[in-house]
Amino acid sequence: MNRFGLAMFWPWVELFWDRTAEDMKVINAYVTPILRKKLEKGPDIESKPTNEGDRDGDTLLDHLVKFTQDESVIKDEIINILVAARDTTATTLTFAVYILAEHPAIMKRLRDEIIGRLGTSNHPTSDDLKEMKYLRAVINETLRLFPAVPVNVRAAAKSTVLQTNGNRYYVPAGTRMTWSTLMMHRRKDLWGPDADDFDPNRWLDDRLKKYVTPNPFIFLPFNAGPRICLGQQFAYK
Repeated sequence: MNRFGLAMFWPWVELFWDRTAEDMKVINAYVTPILRKKLEKGPDIESKPTNEGDRDGDTLLDHLVKFTQDESVIKDEIINILVAARDTTATTLTFAVYILAEHPAIMKRLRDEIIGRLGTSNHPTSDDLKEMKYLRAVINETLRLFPAVPVNVRAAAKSTVLQTNGNRYYVPAGTRMTWSTLMMHRRKDLWGPDADDFDPNRWLDDRLKKYVTPNPFIFLPFNAGPRICLGQQFAYK
């Protein structure tokens, strides 16, 4: 709740001192030369084939330059993607390495799938990622048990009534509500009696159809609805 309180006074703080100025100098020094080089070169994806398998070399920057030459707009979009993805990706990878180290059999199966598809030196394409089902299952299971954003806050856009466990709760418009993805992802009534276990197979066997398919909103590492994470597909790739 401190975050919401600070938001009220943030414009006044920024009026006298830009606390991000020094950090932005470092970011701009890195991003600007790359951006200007691309702008001078211009878009180079027009002549490429349009099927998805032939676009693995394309970048977000290629597509942004195709649609606008405004340096400030492109820079803002690039920085938004880079900064937004940094902490969440690092957190998820950290938990993935940790949990795989605790489950050597799962790690071996995952390694075998990756090497079987890619060998020991090839980089994965979009088609490769689609075909490596166990890799996706491991990622989803890591996100289920260790979501990068374990707690979230939302404000009711309009007055409504929530129903849970046979009870009804009136929620006035503007009410802030805290909910936990971490707790929801571990609820046995939603995921079954083994909800606390790290088991990627739940994304491949009958449990997927039993729990997730009929109620997909029990899995929300990227949120959902109008506020869903815009970088969801970037994260998976």
